[in-house]
Amino acid sequence: MSSATPLFPKEIAVQRPSTLDIEERARLFCTDPPHRRDPFARRNWGGSLHSLCSYQGKLKPAIGHFLVDWFTEPGDRVVDLMAGVGTIPLEARRLGR
Repeated sequence: MSSATPLFPKEIAVQRPSTLDIEERARLFCTDPPHRRDPFARRNWGGSLHSLCSYQGKLKPAIGHFLVDWFTEPGDRVVDLMAGVGTIPLEARRLGR
């Protein structure tokens, strides 16, 4: 998938706060978490690859998506030393990181 290909229809996409510095993004992420809005709040959001592991304590795909999207840039390298079931690496790949 190309990093230019939108993953979601525009009507449900949450815009990345690119004009804010990283501290403001972090504050916004904590005070108005985008992953708690529909449709991102569903555990099965993000595609079928996230369902390969049935471990229910894993990071919700929407949280991984927004962490990668808001705090990295396309082309960045994302290293997740505690990758677990691979939610962060999968979202990083889907977002062109």
